[in-house]
Amino acid sequence: APAYAFDFSQLWPFGGDARVSNAASIEPVAGEVRYATQIQVDNSELEDVIANASLLVGDQDEPPEDTVNLLTRARLDQKRIVAAMYGEAHYGAVLTVLINGTPLDQVPLDLDLRGQVAQVTIQVEAGPQFVFATPDVRTNGQPIVVADYGLRVGDVARSDAILNAQN
Repeated sequence: APAYAFDFSQLWPFGGDARVSNAASIEPVAGEVRYATQIQVDNSELEDVIANASLLVGDQDEPPEDTVNLLTRARLDQKRIVAAMYGEAHYGAVLTVLINGTPLDQVPLDLDLRGQVAQVTIQVEAGPQFVFATPDVRTNGQPIVVADYGLRVGDVARSDAILNAQN
């Protein structure tokens, strides 16, 4: 009988789907905060969505002035990536941003990363993608046919579809 092996590197967080920019491959510059960004996501279809939403990825070639600006960029990314996940109907996503392995909210504001290259890791557990179920929407006690607003049973429940239906 043939032998089968399971490749654990394909399971997040062990590896698998990661957009990698390794800190070791970036040259530090005195007085600058340089960083490398890695995206780890358990659904490879979302990697580009996350990268496109991320200021850390998009602005990586423009080093922040100091550590506080790097941390600010990372905090802005939290909101942007959550919004992007909502846009793909992943309302239960869990997002973690790490700076040199330390969770963002535990990185001290007085940390000085100038002259170093920080490793920034964006980890996303996407969770399930939501779809529309049979709606029961009423106004003044009368049912509303939500299909008239572009919401259909079984369609992916992207946030833009919901917002468009409200307007």
